[in-house]
Amino acid sequence: MARFLPVLEHEREENNYLRRIKRRMREENDPFNLRDDRFMELFRFNKATMRELIELLEPHLILGARVHKTSKQHRILAAIRFFASGSYQRCVGQDCFVNLSQSQISLAITEVAAAIENRLGDFIAFPNPEEYAAIKTTFMERYNVPGVIGFVDGTHIAITKPTLNIEHQYLNRKGFHSKNVQIVCGPNNKIFGINAAHGGATHDAFIWRQSNIARILEQRFTGGDRTSWLLGDSGYPLQPYVITPVRNPADGTPEHRFNIAHRRARSCVERCIGVLKARFRCLIQERVLKYAPVKAGSIINACAILHNFMVARNVPLPPEHEILEHMDDPGDNDDDDLVPEQPPNEARMINVALETRARLIRQHFN
Repeated sequence: MARFLPVLEHEREENNYLRRIKRRMREENDPFNLRDDRFMELFRFNKATMRELIELLEPHLILGARVHKTSKQHRILAAIRFFASGSYQRCVGQDCFVNLSQSQISLAITEVAAAIENRLGDFIAFPNPEEYAAIKTTFMERYNVPGVIGFVDGTHIAITKPTLNIEHQYLNRKGFHSKNVQIVCGPNNKIFGINAAHGGATHDAFIWRQSNIARILEQRFTGGDRTSWLLGDSGYPLQPYVITPVRNPADGTPEHRFNIAHRRARSCVERCIGVLKARFRCLIQERVLKYAPVKAGSIINACAILHNFMVARNVPLPPEHEILEHMDDPGDNDDDDLVPEQPPNEARMINVALETRARLIRQHFN
């Protein structure tokens, strides 16, 4: 047994030496010394906004644990680098500006995503009624559709195959495992709400009915607001506060003109999703989030919060060709061809919704 001890001691010394080398590389290769354009390319943030983000998040990261020997700043940079690139943990860890082990990268992603949700979650908020007027004016000027306070749509974020007992909940109609993520957005690519809790097999209409924003809008409708609504595609239920297209209208009719305007306006949420995915490439289908559904949901939420943080700080958008590349094709939403079932408790609302849409068409598209 004694003859093996020198070998083990040698391996221990070698591992300690490699750790010291990695630590020195991290210290010497400070990404803040990069050119501004290269920094933006790697992290999607400009340096000033990244420094602010680090300052906000550092108090919420763990101190002193053995697995957290790396600085808080490096853990934050490592997680953001992963969100921005979508590369595998190993590739991010080998980046000379990060230089962490795969296990350290994984821990950093978990820790930083949770800190973003807890510390910066308020950057995603649905507008108050006092804010409606300005939003309606913006969308009326852009799309000539009155009453619009936002748009709702779903996008599939690919994840690794979950465990067998829940796999069926995540296998979508396109044949890959995903989260069906609901996005509600307003002007300037700002996200008003996100729901990343559901698997890819879940219908858009079901996700909408379970969402906090659906409850908020129902309460405001019941409280007397009859002139404010979201626009959603045909995968959503027609409600007095969710206006969907008319199915199969004849060409040249008011309904057809309404559908054209409706479709043009909905490009707003498709672009918002394109910007989100262009900024955080871990969300694009080709990358696949190789995590269990709960951790994948935390990463998706964190990316959406960071997106709004960047909107608030006027961080420049990604190149236009990247945004266009990652916008969902209008034909990709496979829930569009499924007529959402109307629960019995909503039956009394359908006539109100039909009249609301008919009045909108009659007054503005005749």
